[in-house]
Amino acid sequence: MGSGVLWVALMRWCGRDGLVIALCAWALAGCTGEQIPEGFVVLVESSPQSLDPRFVTDDIGTKLSKLVFAGLVTYDTVDSTPELVLAESIEVVSATEFRVRLKPGLTFHDGSPLTADDVRVTFESTPHEMKHIDHIEVLDALTLTFTLEAPFAPFLMSLELGIVSRGEVGDVDKNRPDAKTRVATLGAGAYALQERRGDQLVVLKRFDDYVLGPAHEPRLVFKVVRDDNARLIALLGGSADLALNNVTPLMLPVVEDDNGLTVESEESIKFTYLMFNTRVRPLDDVRVRRAFALAIDRDEIIDYKFRGLATKATGMLAPSHWAYEPDVRRYATDPAAARALLDAAGYPDPDGDGPKTRFDLTFRVSASKFRKAIAELIAAQLSEVGVGIRVETMEFGMFFSQVHAGNFELASLQWPSPIEPDLLYVAFHSSMVPYENPQGDGRNRGAFSNARLDAVLEQGRREPDRNLRKPFYAEAQKLLADELPYVPLWHEQNIAVLRKGVTGFQILPNARLRSLEKVSRE
Repeated sequence: MGSGVLWVALMRWCGRDGLVIALCAWALAGCTGEQIPEGFVVLVESSPQSLDPRFVTDDIGTKLSKLVFAGLVTYDTVDSTPELVLAESIEVVSATEFRVRLKPGLTFHDGSPLTADDVRVTFESTPHEMKHIDHIEVLDALTLTFTLEAPFAPFLMSLELGIVSRGEVGDVDKNRPDAKTRVATLGAGAYALQERRGDQLVVLKRFDDYVLGPAHEPRLVFKVVRDDNARLIALLGGSADLALNNVTPLMLPVVEDDNGLTVESEESIKFTYLMFNTRVRPLDDVRVRRAFALAIDRDEIIDYKFRGLATKATGMLAPSHWAYEPDVRRYATDPAAARALLDAAGYPDPDGDGPKTRFDLTFRVSASKFRKAIAELIAAQLSEVGVGIRVETMEFGMFFSQVHAGNFELASLQWPSPIEPDLLYVAFHSSMVPYENPQGDGRNRGAFSNARLDAVLEQGRREPDRNLRKPFYAEAQKLLADELPYVPLWHEQNIAVLRKGVTGFQILPNARLRSLEKVSRE
């Protein structure tokens, strides 16, 4: 019996006596013996790299940052449509001019006023946002105008950026555009940062003067528990209130049998993919990439590992997205066709059904046991067509930094919130290779390059009319399905495990945590 099964069996046998409570406390404290502050406890599997909205890049950092730093608008809604937060109005004066008026009486967590100057400094100190802005003019304390260098369709989504305090981070020295501002900790979101204990714990306290009204829970406690079994133990023992997308589907029957927990699931827009480093041989050959797509049995993985709680993806955009293009090349599982493509690419199988491989590659994934198990299943499927795969796991922060620097051959990641289709530009345009981009804001980690795709994506971001944008993204999706810088894997359902008595939590399509503002415990 494996260690995970042993823990579950032990808990079933012991019920909720002192031993179980002790085990759960041990799991939640991460074996350190630290006391967990009183509050609504959310289990997360990695520590946020940053909370500063101008520089955050990781998923959990983004989720927590949005609770601390309010934006002019938010797209964290049930249908991913924007909702005004700090802004009272946004006027589209022209294709290149936008006038924003703030709601009166806004304050940061320390009580200092939030004004148009704070908005200006936030954007001027965020290099990737200023790339398309010619200048920002403050008209009065509540009004400012953004003037773009040229029409830029995704700009309205840029207004989701969390606003930081000019008084905390300082103004921008325009004579030194590369100078770094101070790290922001002071926001105007529903919660303020109260405490951070290394990479183990983040505590947020309610901001009673939040513009949309005070949250219900006075304190949120985000506890980092990297081990899948330890998270399960904490939940079963009643030591946590919520785990979102970090209890594996295979463990759900155990959770569903527990009288103290409930499970909720919803369709998501989250996109999981296998990424190729296209500068590494033999992955620079599209025939090899297509062979991988044909060799991977996604139906088997979805049925076996996800209990059916995922749908196969054809690309980054989910079928519910307004720009989704269904008429793209698809890759049904076909090992024989995969072998033929590898042969044609010049990588024959040296010994047929023998142990020798056509070539060997390293597949990097996070240290999550579930993600490792999926990677090993993919490796086993690829071995059936003669490809040798070594699965290498890393703690998420190290894994993410290595992939972002291009230090990988194969890797699997997720895009958690592909709402704006311009994300295709960020992920695949040849100028967006992060370790070559001067500002480091690109996400083309596999260094894919295609001149026609570049042109189409450039046209898509310049056209403000959604109906006229759609054909550009349709062509982009077809090109990506043909050239395969990623193998699209699936859109996983969002799965929330909640303690009984928790009310008000709503799963959003992008799995953000905004509904924690309305959550409460009976």
